[in-house]
Amino acid sequence: MILSDPVLGALAALAHVLVLVYWLGGDLGAFYASLLVSRASETPSARAAAGRILNAVDMAPRTAMILALPTGASLAAGKGWILLPDWGETFIWLGAVAWTALIWRLHAAAASPTLRALDLGLRIAFLAGLFSLGAFASDWPLFIRLKCVLLGLCVAFGLGVRGVLAPFGAAFAEIIQGHSTPDVEAALRRSLGRARLFVVGIWISLLSAAYLGLWTPV
Repeated sequence: MILSDPVLGALAALAHVLVLVYWLGGDLGAFYASLLVSRASETPSARAAAGRILNAVDMAPRTAMILALPTGASLAAGKGWILLPDWGETFIWLGAVAWTALIWRLHAAAASPTLRALDLGLRIAFLAGLFSLGAFASDWPLFIRLKCVLLGLCVAFGLGVRGVLAPFGAAFAEIIQGHSTPDVEAALRRSLGRARLFVVGIWISLLSAAYLGLWTPV
């Protein structure tokens, strides 16, 4: 395997740990920023600044979600937990790098609906693939299969966040333009409140996956 060398294997383990660190840390920062965004007592400019921070910090967990698979696959292959040919490992990494470039392109500038649809399609395919591995990769250790399911749950919860945040953009635009009303504030708080429930689900799934990685039950 590409990362069967002890030094490179240690780097793979470190990278996989950093995925967890930046995912949870970024989510916590975005979570706190969302509280400021929904605080009606703040000025529109302060809430706009909090919104920009939320949008920027949220790129850490978005990136970490994608990199969880290649770092985990390399680590598992290097440990001998799964059989993965070099070309398969390379393919996973190249796919992850390309997907990461896509989400940063979507973050940096207005992108075409085609690119946004591509990103959504990749998430759905990723979700289906992870659940399939958890259900049908019978030659893999149980903890690896469970970690695939938990990562799939994180992806599903992330899609749930997207769904409940649909009304957020219009409401937030009204607020930062100084056109706040009780109905607009209620819509924004309701949208963010529902999103936070999905985020908590992501945290529980991530911590469970980390525990499984330390426990490594067969």
